[in-house]
Amino acid sequence: MQRRLSLTVFSAALSMSLACGASERASSEADSLGGQAPTGETRDALIGGFVAGEAALASTVYIDGLCTAVKVAPKRLLLAAHCVVDPATLRFLFAIGSNVSVAREPAKGYAYPKIAAIHVHPAWTKACDEFYCGASSVTARLDAADVAVIDLANELENVPVASVDTRPLADGDSVTVTGFGCTQGVLATDLRSRATLKFAETRSIPARSALHEGSPLRLTDLPRVSATYSLTSGPGASPSFAGLCPGDSGGPLYRTARDGALLVVGVNANYTLRPEAQDRVGLPMTNWHTRLDERSRHGVASWLRALGVPTVSPPPGR
Repeated sequence: MQRRLSLTVFSAALSMSLACGASERASSEADSLGGQAPTGETRDALIGGFVAGEAALASTVYIDGLCTAVKVAPKRLLLAAHCVVDPATLRFLFAIGSNVSVAREPAKGYAYPKIAAIHVHPAWTKACDEFYCGASSVTARLDAADVAVIDLANELENVPVASVDTRPLADGDSVTVTGFGCTQGVLATDLRSRATLKFAETRSIPARSALHEGSPLRLTDLPRVSATYSLTSGPGASPSFAGLCPGDSGGPLYRTARDGALLVVGVNANYTLRPEAQDRVGLPMTNWHTRLDERSRHGVASWLRALGVPTVSPPPGR
């Protein structure tokens, strides 16, 4: 069996670099985003990370039963292409004119804005037309940008807009991974009664980190992968990291600006796992986030601007 769908039914997101030894650092990082540091086992923690406070990460939203997304314009949500396209038929998973269930805090209820349009990056549509793109091992080798935009007929109220930052990430840059996905593992049953938003602070890592036993990547894939995705470490590499899990796909990878604002620099898209015989829970070794910057392989920044999604290139942050 292919190890789950590429992240639709997984919906990506959450890595972190709580460079262990650091309960104090962990607590301060959680506090900075209004979260709660985990104490022992808790089904509310991601695969290593923190539950976000009510006011934290406010632009990040959950599409009921499917994916995480981020509001990047008054009537626009940014997410992964595999969150909105059926890999078998290439048809949209949502009908234009239908209502979509969206929430920042699912426990408090959902809003039901109407879908006006769906835009999928053309490289993804082309690649999925040539190859079945429903499994993570396949999409890891697709030459495509896993990114999409949903236009809403009416604004999602009480959710602020997050700016898309078009500066490329460098290896070692600090980032924050977010998502509403499961908490135990890609292959484990999610025990929560409802989705909760989680986050973890980490750093960008080189694409070669995905060359491990069980990964579908080959050495010759690295130039394409590094130009298409930013990678972060997962709990399969070390318990001090957090990992993407079903429900996290499409979630934003944030960078913190000098003024403290969270800027979107990636979209949760995929992961790599160890062989199933070595890891029956499904703890990602690496997490993959579609690049949105000017230098991305498929010109994602230009594509977003052509759709009318505002982008910024602020001075470097911390």
